[in-house]
Amino acid sequence: MVDYLLLALFIPVMVCLFWFIELLFANGENQKAKKHLSFLMICGFFSFLGGLLYFKEIYSVYAIIYIGIMVFSMAQIPALYLYLISLTENNIPLKIYFGHYILPFLTGIIVIYFHYIYISHEDLLVVINCYFTPQELIQKQKVTYYADLILRNGFVLLGIFYLILIHSKVKRHFKKVMDYYSDAEYKNLRWITLTTAIYLLFALIGATLFNSQSNQIIYKNTSIVSIPFLLMAMVFWYIGFLGNRQQLIVIPASEMDQKPQFILTEALRKDMVNKIKHTIETDKLYLKPDICLPDLARKVGTNRYYLSKIINDELGMNFNNFINQYRIAEAVELMRSPDSSYSLADIAARCGFNAYISFVRSFKRHKNESPENYIKRREDKAQQIPGRRNHVPS
Repeated sequence: MVDYLLLALFIPVMVCLFWFIELLFANGENQKAKKHLSFLMICGFFSFLGGLLYFKEIYSVYAIIYIGIMVFSMAQIPALYLYLISLTENNIPLKIYFGHYILPFLTGIIVIYFHYIYISHEDLLVVINCYFTPQELIQKQKVTYYADLILRNGFVLLGIFYLILIHSKVKRHFKKVMDYYSDAEYKNLRWITLTTAIYLLFALIGATLFNSQSNQIIYKNTSIVSIPFLLMAMVFWYIGFLGNRQQLIVIPASEMDQKPQFILTEALRKDMVNKIKHTIETDKLYLKPDICLPDLARKVGTNRYYLSKIINDELGMNFNNFINQYRIAEAVELMRSPDSSYSLADIAARCGFNAYISFVRSFKRHKNESPENYIKRREDKAQQIPGRRNHVPS
């Protein structure tokens, strides 16, 4: 007979082990970032292994490796945050590692004290065996039980803190991306925020189910026990899959972050705006799919800081929107041409977009409608003009 509970508990363990090996031996420019993600996977491995050992009642082994289970469980979200940092920055100082892994380290010290010093091994096994019936515990056993309970619930609070931290970091970085690149389609790291939020949601569900003192029924119901583990397996697979494909998005600092050495006068601002527009329109730099802020800065004859400031302050947009408005204008001209035989994908490529989805999103942003609706609307309008059935008016 198939042991479905064992299977459900075993799946997330194997998912984490698979991605740990895959990411650990991965090559490429983002090799260092993948190492951080592989550490997240080994953290998940120990966390799920603990669940497997506990719910299959292998308490003796569970008690021995409990310190590893708790330390690695606490290190999961910090590891994901450090993975995010490694994708967006060239180097991570040692003090950053220390700051984010200090809490898992302290968790290990607390576990060592309560599990290996404060009570005997026999008492520890009693605590583990009576996790859902703490009323049966006595004195030191109860103290150890509540210490464990605080650590387990502290994990959820830690996760919420890091979710806020990750969201803030992703948001700030994407703003830099939009100010630096003309194509930001594959440079958005919001999937890390999303997966962290889903991960915490499932963790909170698990904590609600298993941290109640009256959950003997849940403990005996294999289908209920299996659900959180299977959901978490899906989350870790998704993180591993996307993380393995993710490329570095490091924006060089250099003069971009330097404070201005002189104040731009009103006349100088207007002169730079005219020069920027003239350069873009004359050389049609927006047709280059990989054009970025330094490219335009060199053409205009200024540095990245001043160019970005002028585009943001004087034109009221970021570099990405500034370039894409020209691309959309070029696309509209091609769409309006009665002799055009280009498909929308061809138009997107000819106008400088690396991806068709980028073209669609930019078109909607600038025209408040999809390119398909734009063409259909103009064709319908042309049909209403006698003698001009085959012409799309401007």
